Amino acid sequence: MKDLEELDKKTLWDITMKGTIYLTQLVLGVFLVCIGIGYIWISVYVKVKSWIRRS
Repeated sequence: MKDLEELDKKTLWDITMKGTIYLTQLVLGVFLVCIGIGYIWISVYVKVKSWIRRS
């Protein structure tokens, strides 16, 4: 019975760790995508602004 409790704690810990790692990767991914989109928007905005100024 004691072994089973230890096993449960271990699997719960493993699941928690995997979930934490997964969430961290997800948050980092979303963060990087947002930075990428923001960077593209800024570069497009700068190009359009300079293009409007020239014409």
